[in-house]
Amino acid sequence: MSSLKSKYICSECSFEHTKFWGWCQKCSARNTLEEATVNNPLALVHTAPLEDRFYCNWPEVDEFFGNGIVAGAVLLLSGEPGIGKSTFLSQLCSKTNAKTVYFSGEESMHQIQLRAQRLKLKPIQIIATSRLQEITTFITQERPQLAVIDSIQTLTAETGSGSIEQIRQCTFELIQLAKITNTALILVGHVTKSGSIAGPKLLEHMVDVVLNFEGEQEVRILRSTKNRFGSTQEFVLFEMTEDGLQVVRDPSIRLCRKHNKPMIGSIIFPSIEGSRPILVEIQALVSNSYLQMPRRSVLGWDYNRLAMIVAVLEKHAKISLGPKDIYLNVIGGLKITDNTSMDLPAALAIISSVKDLPVPSDMCAFGEITLSGEVRSVARFADREKIAKKHGVSNIVSAAEIDMIKNLQSILKN
Repeated sequence: MSSLKSKYICSECSFEHTKFWGWCQKCSARNTLEEATVNNPLALVHTAPLEDRFYCNWPEVDEFFGNGIVAGAVLLLSGEPGIGKSTFLSQLCSKTNAKTVYFSGEESMHQIQLRAQRLKLKPIQIIATSRLQEITTFITQERPQLAVIDSIQTLTAETGSGSIEQIRQCTFELIQLAKITNTALILVGHVTKSGSIAGPKLLEHMVDVVLNFEGEQEVRILRSTKNRFGSTQEFVLFEMTEDGLQVVRDPSIRLCRKHNKPMIGSIIFPSIEGSRPILVEIQALVSNSYLQMPRRSVLGWDYNRLAMIVAVLEKHAKISLGPKDIYLNVIGGLKITDNTSMDLPAALAIISSVKDLPVPSDMCAFGEITLSGEVRSVARFADREKIAKKHGVSNIVSAAEIDMIKNLQSILKN
């Protein structure tokens, strides 16, 4: 048996396309694509082997990718300038046993070698070029298992460098090349002032995996916002040291400092990030506002949920927060994805700050708050309880202990 599959060939440059475009992706000529039909045996399609994965030999990173990197996958890594993207990729290339090559259009070979010597990395193959043709020729001939391109914005093609058309064209050709050669590609992308990936949003739709490298001070967090081969809920916590990025194996110790005495406006939250529970510290500050519109500032959590909690506290707990400035912060730079479970600790931290009621040092909380002022239970209670008790936090406040938000103040008074 066989199936018919269409492809489109440019009459100007003979470049093949898997779908119809209004212009050629290679020579940019318009209205030159002609349809051609390919006869594909179905037996061949059905028996083709699945893509293999190769390991980074960095256990936490391998687990993050879903048991290694898929051969032929295209990954996009973004992050603020100086956050450590090049350091991370240099260490990744050095640790893996796969055949790798590092293409750099931003740094010279000497600069990369100096960093490798400082971090005591094993030698990796480095090519300083920003020419797309040189990169595609090398990958086609040498067939490396992993290729890093730093960065996609510096590549030069027929349309020039840095333009939206250039980014789209270079990415399209590299994706086609990755699938043909079965080479995994990691593209480094710049970010805008708002923190989003520079270039068209189409870039994120084209690749298989989108990675974000974020953090503050010496803490770095690797997250995935898109992953066709694994979960987008996992993360890896690093600490930047003189020897490079070191994985923090117990994030709870780094993100949550257990106080020896009660603290005002600070509470511990057992969050489920990815597949594992971790302890994080939530801090709130409520103060009198001298602005016409009081400030509401949130770092690491959903701003809309804070607004909802403030409204519920005013309505059902009779706590006046309208004329107050409210600041809420997740310590360590972590962005909480377990949003609804953080309702209860956020409310307790706000009440603690506005009423000057200390939170016991052995207290943690988790639970969802509804618009009616009800506190509801959330998933994985046993896992949250286990991680809390492991770190000496035994006073657990949840929907099992309190069912309405109006009773929260009494918990802190006790």
